[in-house]
Amino acid sequence: IVSFDSANVQWGNTTLDMPALGKDWHEKFTVVDQISGATYEWGQYNAVRIDPYVEPAHIFVVQAG
Repeated sequence: IVSFDSANVQWGNTTLDMPALGKDWHEKFTVVDQISGATYEWGQYNAVRIDPYVEPAHIFVVQAG
């Protein structure tokens, strides 16, 4: 997830196709940001913050399990 706005913090939302991830619609799971190492608990709907001065992009990987 990337923002091309290099001057302002941006917020966005993701909507995931849970069965495509092998998950039930209301299941929670962990994603790991491959850039910062931060972990987050996600579900079908997720808010994402992009701060060009802190984290201008995210690459999330769904943890197995």
